Amino acid sequence: DAARAVQDWLQMLRMHLHADHGYAVVEWAPATLRQQLDVWGKPPGAQLLSLYKQRFDPYAVLNPGRYVAAL
Repeated sequence: DAARAVQDWLQMLRMHLHADHGYAVVEWAPATLRQQLDVWGKPPGAQLLSLYKQRFDPYAVLNPGRYVAAL
């Protein structure tokens, strides 16, 4: 199906970009497709952002999963 093809393409694109220290985010997609994609991927600094999130929102009540790297 089309959604699977887009997911595969996005994953391959991110692998190639990661090899050159880059990354890709999906800025826009139809709502039905967007729900099936990891729109943020793993941008540089995601680990640091995760630590900040744990520090300032230890119970994960503020917009869980709606920010960069599904924070």
